[in-house]
Amino acid sequence: MKKTLDRLLKLIQSISLAILIVSVSVLPVFAQDVSNRDLPMVSTADDSQLELTKFHDIEEFSDNFFVNQITENNLTGAVFTLVKDDKIIFSKGYGYANLEDKIPVIPNKTLFRVGSVSKLVTSTAVMQLVEQGKLKLNQDINQYLKEFKIKTDQFKPITVDHLLTHTDGFDVAWVIGGATRCQSKLLSLEKFIRENLPERVRPPGELYVYGDVGLALAGYLVEVVAGIPFSEYIDQTILQPLDMSQSSFQQPLPSQLAANLAVGYQYKNGNYIKQPFTCNKSVPTTALTTTAEDMAHFMIAHLQGGRYGTQRILNDTTVKEMHRQHYTNFPNIPQAAGSTYGFFERFVNNQRIIEHGGSMSGYTNLVFLIPEQKLGFYIAYNRNSLNENLRDDLVQQFLDRYYPVQETIASPTEIITKAIPEAIPEANIPQQYKQQYKQINGGYRFIRYPRKYLVKLAIVLLESGRLFTIKTNQDHTLTIFPGRSKWEEVEPLLFRATDSNMYINFRPDSQGKITGMSMSSHVHLTYEKLPWYETLVLQLGLVVFCVIIFLW
Repeated sequence: MKKTLDRLLKLIQSISLAILIVSVSVLPVFAQDVSNRDLPMVSTADDSQLELTKFHDIEEFSDNFFVNQITENNLTGAVFTLVKDDKIIFSKGYGYANLEDKIPVIPNKTLFRVGSVSKLVTSTAVMQLVEQGKLKLNQDINQYLKEFKIKTDQFKPITVDHLLTHTDGFDVAWVIGGATRCQSKLLSLEKFIRENLPERVRPPGELYVYGDVGLALAGYLVEVVAGIPFSEYIDQTILQPLDMSQSSFQQPLPSQLAANLAVGYQYKNGNYIKQPFTCNKSVPTTALTTTAEDMAHFMIAHLQGGRYGTQRILNDTTVKEMHRQHYTNFPNIPQAAGSTYGFFERFVNNQRIIEHGGSMSGYTNLVFLIPEQKLGFYIAYNRNSLNENLRDDLVQQFLDRYYPVQETIASPTEIITKAIPEAIPEANIPQQYKQQYKQINGGYRFIRYPRKYLVKLAIVLLESGRLFTIKTNQDHTLTIFPGRSKWEEVEPLLFRATDSNMYINFRPDSQGKITGMSMSSHVHLTYEKLPWYETLVLQLGLVVFCVIIFLW
């Protein structure tokens, strides 16, 4: 009897331990509130004409947003720069570039590392060479590569278009080992890519999977075709013409720029921890360091058809080609998110936005453009691990204030005339679709993770928050968990949220089997359907079982 009770107690302890492990992994971490302090605020733009524009109260808006965010989210410093037409109309720094020495953020002086915003500069360089006829968008990139070739035995050739739209089909790579301390000379771009090129895991053009590999290859093509190192080409053809004198792809930074670099911080357990300067091996995708007002010059060039002042980096037709949608998961849905060449595309308040964010150790950034309004802004923080919604919050609040729209939710049949009538007899629904509809049931995982590396195990275990379950209902609606959001069918394998203008669709393979789904709000929101043995319930059950066996 005692032995049985001991075993029962161990079983209860094992189950409790498993539940504790799972619960701890998903608990939110709440940062300690920063006490109110006198924050330095430095404005550098000429705002003498602001009173004549719709942005006459932009300083009030900006001050309220950033002071609140710095206080509520334990930020150290931030900068916000707004451009309209061909001018900087507002530019202001908040907080500290260096907390210890109390050095304020100054928009035309303080440098930030922009992370993946670097990809916009790389994409611009590629389009310069396309404009000159030295690169062709639909050409097999092996035609340009000299030191190594991309294997084409399993999939068709990769083109420049695929690289610029993140549809190249490479496995996700460089999650680990993409950066190093700057203690020795970095590998050349050619050697780094050649030695670390991941496997191809899907046909090019099939799916958008955001990553560094495609744009790193695009940057290497710039180097090969131009015949000079990548950073030199960028300096000569983009940074110098745009008067971006406080910007560089060099790592470490030149001494005259390094002196003005904002210190990157991590906030942990009530402390601000300085982050070391790391050298990123994938230079074209992550290595740019710049100021807010230098980045404003870059935004103005994109809003003015490639022109900044008397200088031109692209022709107007090339800029339009770069900015138009080149990939979307929803080609027949109005205002569905997509990819341009370099930028993410989405729609908010009926405004077409092209943008790109960047995050790296100690820094968070966003470039935001509304081409049709000739408007853009750049924001940067010298802190990482920020609330993922922080940038989106600014975008939404800015648009609600200056480009408001009365939101109305139309019925799906008003938008898609091919919608399945509610009263359609069950017998008339094709048998294949009946089977596909049943297959929708199950778990789904965010598609961006390595397939061929051991790091996959850690990502699969740690990213349980990116797993969700979809349940089909008898009335041909769906319920998505967690959250219990409801989706109604508008045509086979296409559903629309009952409380918003958001869509999801499901992907069948060549045999009609459901393999994944996508969401219309952001182009990167693509998911794969989990096989039964990878569902969260089964994985947690195995964890509990293993703990029980271990402790028995």
